[in-house]
Amino acid sequence: MSSSQRPLPRNFLLLFGNAASRAFLGRRGLVLILLAALPAVLAWFVVHSGARVGMDVFLGATLMFAFQFIVPFLGLLVGVAVLGDEIEGRTVTYLFTRPQSRPVVFLARYLGFATAFAVLVFVTTFLAAHFWSSGVPITPRQVAGTAGIAALGFVVYAAFFAALRMYVSRALFVGFILGFIFEGAISKLPGTGIARCSVWHHVALLEVRLFDPTATTHELRELLSGIGADETAAGSLMTLGAILVVSLAAGAWRVRTQETRLANAAT
Repeated sequence: MSSSQRPLPRNFLLLFGNAASRAFLGRRGLVLILLAALPAVLAWFVVHSGARVGMDVFLGATLMFAFQFIVPFLGLLVGVAVLGDEIEGRTVTYLFTRPQSRPVVFLARYLGFATAFAVLVFVTTFLAAHFWSSGVPITPRQVAGTAGIAALGFVVYAAFFAALRMYVSRALFVGFILGFIFEGAISKLPGTGIARCSVWHHVALLEVRLFDPTATTHELRELLSGIGADETAAGSLMTLGAILVVSLAAGAWRVRTQETRLANAAT
């Protein structure tokens, strides 16, 4: 092993720690914290408003607000920042001239950002489910499970959008189209199987499998009609894991083989 290869674990940890420690800095970090807190704020407000709350209200708010909007939006904003910040700030050249490969930089920064925000998503979703549990019969296992599913969905979305940023310069715009318009449409198509290409489809399946599906209303069951009776939680976990691994591999490969173009310096 050459001397340039030996410090790889240390360099990886330094990049990981730097990204994680800087994840919440600046105005964007504050915006992301406030955005992640919205499901908990909504749950507290509804439960304490005196309105009648049932399982269908909890699942509807969790699936359609937290999982369909908050989680992918956080994933989009964090994912495009993995190397996007360095590219826009014209500091990526410094990172790429350090004694480690470009894929290591990409993976370490992704893991740093994703770990920091996954903890945030877990905590805020846990609080949201805990607030809902004062009006809905939700067990501690289901509270923790809901938080874990939200965190898993976030890291998968963030990996996909981090890879997308390596291929598309306007990844924020393209990611919004893919994550909210395209996926929002295909994720609820019943009977065709195309819904299984959606990340939301699989996180929704995991959430529904935590609960008794018969406890939901007819309207909510129609919304979830794209989930087949033959689909299992294990299958969805494998699919989400595959999307995560493929996204990171595609992003790392692109970083290694493609020359990064920086914006022209301001005159």
